[in-house]
Amino acid sequence: MNAAISRAKAEWSGPKRDGLTRPLDYFYARAGLALPEFRVLTGAEVPPPFQQLLVHVNDMTPTLEEYYGDAIELRVLGRRRRGQEYWREVVLLLRGSGQPVEFGANRVLLDRFPAAARQAILEEGTPLGHIMRDYGVVHTCQPNAFLGMRADALMGATLQLRGQAEVYGRHNRLYGLDGLLLSEVVEILRPPAVQA
Repeated sequence: MNAAISRAKAEWSGPKRDGLTRPLDYFYARAGLALPEFRVLTGAEVPPPFQQLLVHVNDMTPTLEEYYGDAIELRVLGRRRRGQEYWREVVLLLRGSGQPVEFGANRVLLDRFPAAARQAILEEGTPLGHIMRDYGVVHTCQPNAFLGMRADALMGATLQLRGQAEVYGRHNRLYGLDGLLLSEVVEILRPPAVQA
């Protein structure tokens, strides 16, 4: 476990601090990198316009599409598959300009999805939010933490940022109507006011 996560856990008095960067922390560790230090925020502490984009119980893909007025495309940067667990590190891009708008990772429990949706997930061409909509996977989004941090070199390069911009994100869990976890995701957003 890296030093940033250890420090973050020490600052929090309850168990909710555990796992707030999973599954993104796995991809950082695999690359030999430490996650940037992060702050856990309440929804009210997330500044605009990030607050509008993060503090809700909706899927991120349609939220970003509505905000930017453009379709979202997926690019998979890394992956891991163990049995029915499929982890992927991703960037979401605006179709029209190719501008990245989100960097993150998700862990998907494949056996909790219909076969056709599983296949679409593994084809890596469509954001998870669209797959869930297209295949009728009824679910709820339950953000359990909002995160603030300075973008490190990896985030900066992926999101096409200059310098160490302040970025915000969330750790979100998606549950089926049966109450079973379908996916957990860390979603870090590019500052909307910053132009590449």
